[in-house]
Amino acid sequence: MLKSKILIDKVNGIYADFKAEKYAVIRYNQQILTANNEFVSLENMLGKAKFSLAKSEYENNVNNTNRLKIEVKVLTEQIEEIKSKLPLIKYNYKCKICNDTGVFEGKRCKCYYKYLTQVALESLGVSEPSNSDFNSLIKDPKLIKQFKIIRNYAENFPNTQIKNLIFSGNVGTGKTELAKCVHSTVKKSENISLFLTSTELNAIFVKMHTNQVDRNLIFEVLTDADLLIIDDLGTEAIYKNVTIESLLSLVSNRIEKNKHVIITTNLNDKELLERYNERFTSRILDKTKSLFIPFYTSDFRKN
Repeated sequence: MLKSKILIDKVNGIYADFKAEKYAVIRYNQQILTANNEFVSLENMLGKAKFSLAKSEYENNVNNTNRLKIEVKVLTEQIEEIKSKLPLIKYNYKCKICNDTGVFEGKRCKCYYKYLTQVALESLGVSEPSNSDFNSLIKDPKLIKQFKIIRNYAENFPNTQIKNLIFSGNVGTGKTELAKCVHSTVKKSENISLFLTSTELNAIFVKMHTNQVDRNLIFEVLTDADLLIIDDLGTEAIYKNVTIESLLSLVSNRIEKNKHVIITTNLNDKELLERYNERFTSRILDKTKSLFIPFYTSDFRKN
């Protein structure tokens, strides 16, 4: 069984690598600075000036305090000028919110859940789809309206009027490529997006059902991502007491948490109802939360 501790240890390992990288940069810069005699001299002078300033403020010596403040300011500027001329390395934080600690204001930072999602999917054998860009797509004139709606959804995520989109239509009409474009766009904005084929998701359901993975952790990963994209719904096998029940539970939990869902399928609304059940289809086709987008046109891949 793939236990949560293994995944959490992997995430902690990512932050440990960040910490090691950061300290390597600090040590390198420190070596460069301490080898510069002028910098060392000014640093010593600044340290003494700051000590004298603190003492002067404590003694309430106004004139001396003002003089020392100017001295500290000048020394600080001189030090910064020297540093600007040295070959120092700037460490770029991967997360500007928590500075790569994984913790912000006493809570797990969002980047922590991003890395947890990443290692969880890797452990399940799910690979990340290739990046796609709206500008690179050939737009079928018959699908311009759909294209604009989907692009607007991606670029304004998560502030969308409609939470869920269902792309329904013929094979090869561009549903998957547009879903990948949404996925790539949403990820750029630091939101957590999951892109899973229905077959991959179904395999995860089976592993959860047979206790091959930590069910609670994996279900949390699937539920809490900002966006879940299920590609080619309807092509997966239907396993009794697993597939439909798990889909219903996952989608229902995401809707309750006000999370976004995109589904691509070759099935129309009636075929979805026949293959799954009324409880599932009523949730994904709820017009107050979802938009059904038809893709009935020529084969996109032939254009």
